Amino acid sequence: MTESWTKRVEPVPGVVLYCGDCLEILPTLEAGSVDAVVTDPPYKKQFIPLYAPCWAACDLSLKPGGTCFAMVGQYCLPDVINSFPAEWEYLWCCCCEYRQMATSIWPRGISSAWKPLLVYGKEFHKFKLWKYDTLTATGGYKAGKEFHEWGQERSLFRVLLERFDVGDVVLDPFMGSGTTGVACFETGRRFIGIEIDPYYFDIACQRIAKTPRPMVDDPKNNTGKVSFF
Repeated sequence: MTESWTKRVEPVPGVVLYCGDCLEILPTLEAGSVDAVVTDPPYKKQFIPLYAPCWAACDLSLKPGGTCFAMVGQYCLPDVINSFPAEWEYLWCCCCEYRQMATSIWPRGISSAWKPLLVYGKEFHKFKLWKYDTLTATGGYKAGKEFHEWGQERSLFRVLLERFDVGDVVLDPFMGSGTTGVACFETGRRFIGIEIDPYYFDIACQRIAKTPRPMVDDPKNNTGKVSFF
């Protein structure tokens, strides 16, 4: 049997990265093993048809009550919203604010300074009170772009993970250069990432491997020390 990925790497404990097509790799993941999907898929119109089959495949991996956080573009927003499984529950649309790096949308005559962060659940999910629904980027225009031309500021994903009820295992089917993975590792979460481009896959592996190892409290550890995962 031929594997659906060209490469599988575990750069650090608790992180598994796949280089290959997410539509082929997602069905091979353990069913019900993921707490949340956190991703920033490509926004251009030609990529929108990938969304629906991707969410459907993610549904198999998500645990009951699992959530999906997807940062998306506004240009094709109606098509993006329609791409989510009908069985999923729309929970909210958060605002990712970019005060210092507005993007000019020439066909619309709009200078856009925010991106929608769509939040869906496999079922209705009430977050622990209260979750502020605006995440603000604090870096300049090039923040997050040093590793990928479409990259986002790492702090946004770290805030997302820490603010919302994101569980222990996070999946990003459009990993890019690994920003979500870095934020997961920094906050003591397990991470599964998938990237089709070998160039960005290697960057993601290197970034996560170089991220300082976090030390988190382990309630099962009675020695008074802290441990990782």
